[in-house]
Amino acid sequence: MYYKILGLLFIVVTLEYPFIVCAKQCYQCSNRLNGANFQDCPKDGSVNPDKVYKADCKGHCFTRTNSTDPEVIYRGCVDEQYGLPDPMPKDGCYEHKNSTWCICNDDLCNAVPLGNWTGIDIFAHLNGPKECYTCGQTVDGEYYSYCPSNTTVNETAAGKQSCDGYCLTRTESSQPDMVYRGCLDSIKGLPYPLPPTGCYPYRNETWCICNGNLCNENALGKPNDVTLDDHVKGIQQCHVCRNYAEGQYYPHCPLNSKVIPESTWKENCTGACFTRTDDIDERLVYRGCIDSQYGLPKPLPPDGCYTYYLEVWCICHGNLCNGDGIGIPTVEFDSHIKNGTGTIHFMHLIYSLSRFCLFYFIKKIF
Repeated sequence: MYYKILGLLFIVVTLEYPFIVCAKQCYQCSNRLNGANFQDCPKDGSVNPDKVYKADCKGHCFTRTNSTDPEVIYRGCVDEQYGLPDPMPKDGCYEHKNSTWCICNDDLCNAVPLGNWTGIDIFAHLNGPKECYTCGQTVDGEYYSYCPSNTTVNETAAGKQSCDGYCLTRTESSQPDMVYRGCLDSIKGLPYPLPPTGCYPYRNETWCICNGNLCNENALGKPNDVTLDDHVKGIQQCHVCRNYAEGQYYPHCPLNSKVIPESTWKENCTGACFTRTDDIDERLVYRGCIDSQYGLPKPLPPDGCYTYYLEVWCICHGNLCNGDGIGIPTVEFDSHIKNGTGTIHFMHLIYSLSRFCLFYFIKKIF
């Protein structure tokens, strides 16, 4: 009887609110309508979910700029767009016909501010993979002449690896005369977005980044006067990570202690940073920016830790403020709200119940 009740509840949720468990939607709007600014669909902020139209979508959601006016942006679904690659590349921001296109593949994922231009063409994944030289001038105390710091690499002897992002040549802080070459895809904790290609001082090292096939073949360049992260100083960022994914544990993002900053991704954030638990798996912790979350109380309560249905949410305002372990909740996340936001709370409850029912269905069957 217990599982039958859960089953009926899950069916009702699916029929009444199919977008929660089935269909995907995208926001569809522009920040410029008939010559006037539409503030609920901003370029550098998140959309107002109560004022912006949502459309069903089978493919990716997008946010893109206008090719003639980069201050004008559009949000929508790629199903209605023409001249795009098939298949689409992985989620991210790309160059396409003098516009920046940011694509994503989750429900209402294009609510967030426009991402940063990467210089990668949206068709690049169809034109063959880009590679970077990967080698070290000194490995385990042994010197390798084919990976020098002051001349070009030996292209037949040096290793190569596929790379979606920038290629790199950098020094070692403990051995400034030695260099390492590789791809930035595998290096965490770097500033986001990255600055233009060039050479920069960073962490008592010199980092030279470039964006082209095997572009890190040249000798180490002379660093600029600005550091690799100068352009993001003064911009609030949040740690973005989870401690478990597909059964693998990631120690740089622990539940009850501080993150390892050098190994943790960071993203720009216009709102609060958060650390939260999971309503199904008590081992899980997530960190990120509130900009990408939906169905939360509006306005948010003061910084602190709260219970929210079956989860604990800790929020804070400040650069990289969500690096600590999960805190102890005090009151309900929405206790400061008196009236008028029942829809937001009800939708979050429906979402939690649908996940709960699905979890028990799977557990019962398997």
